[in-house]
Amino acid sequence: MQGTIRHLVSYQTGEIEKSNTCDAFGFNLTEDIPYAYLGKRYDADTNLIYFGKRYYDPSLRRWLTPDPLGPIDHSNLYQYVFNNPFMYQDFQGESVSVNATLPLLFWGATLVFPPLGAIVMPVVYTATAASVAYLGYKAVGAMNSAGYTVSDPDDPMPNISKYIHEKTLEIVKRKKDGKNIKPIRDYKNPKPKISGKEGAKDVPSWAKGNKPYVDEKGKDFAKRLLDEKYGPGNYRKGPDSEFNKVKKWGSRSWE
Repeated sequence: MQGTIRHLVSYQTGEIEKSNTCDAFGFNLTEDIPYAYLGKRYDADTNLIYFGKRYYDPSLRRWLTPDPLGPIDHSNLYQYVFNNPFMYQDFQGESVSVNATLPLLFWGATLVFPPLGAIVMPVVYTATAASVAYLGYKAVGAMNSAGYTVSDPDDPMPNISKYIHEKTLEIVKRKKDGKNIKPIRDYKNPKPKISGKEGAKDVPSWAKGNKPYVDEKGKDFAKRLLDEKYGPGNYRKGPDSEFNKVKKWGSRSWE
């Protein structure tokens, strides 16, 4: 599916290092490639993906909270891209767009569809108003019987409200089996076009698969990595130490 990372290939050997076998809804993701699904971070402790506006549960195929923009393009505020991730995408958790591009024959350009809500919203509201005026309660009954509401008795997840409530509490408390769950935090991005010397990239090879968090300073980044590898405080911090190299790398090579 477009936007999903299937493999990570070593630039040195050309061989596949890690693979992702999730389905179109993101089910079966692992921490091996945490940003494999649409570039959004997957947290294995909660089995959730953070899209910026809402948390998404790939096993449930639904958002945990209602659409912040309201019923713009659907009356079910918890549904995920109309249950059709092959056709649609939602990059922020609030605006569905068509998952397709049309290549133009001239100039090598590409035509990208606008968000679906911008096209459908006027038509939906006009058609709905006319339908309600003409059909009355029958129109509402037809929508409910089609499964547009979360409380549909035929829904395969009849306890969804309870599930959402429990998951939300889990996020807030950050606990699992009596232990604190690591907060879901986004990572910084590599600075483009920065040289090895300028970016202090002479870091130990074991550290290169890591990234600093968006709110993490270079020294905190270095402390986190070395604490995990050697134990709290069991390392040098002077010139040419691994701590100092990771600290400079975290401060200069990421934004």
